[in-house]
Amino acid sequence: MQLAILIFMQLVQFCTDDIRLNAFISAQGFSKISMLTVCIGAVTNIVLDPIFIFGLDMGLEVLHLQQFFSQSISAVWAIYFLVGKIQF
Repeated sequence: MQLAILIFMQLVQFCTDDIRLNAFISAQGFSKISMLTVCIGAVTNIVLDPIFIFGLDMGLEVLHLQQFFSQSISAVWAIYFLVGKIQF
């Protein structure tokens, strides 16, 4: 049980990185990039919902994994932007 809580806390930490990075991008004056970061997470979430529920036949029990994947993709994109690989 303690291992599950520890793993959950680590996943939550990584998912909240997306929120913090998004605020940092917005504070720098890149409001369109900030909105794009939110949209990447939302669209990935919408796409992965039916894949996890129906395609992989996992049901509603594992939607936290799907949420983690979508927020992780958004966070990776935000980090990629902040490192300077993407310029607008």
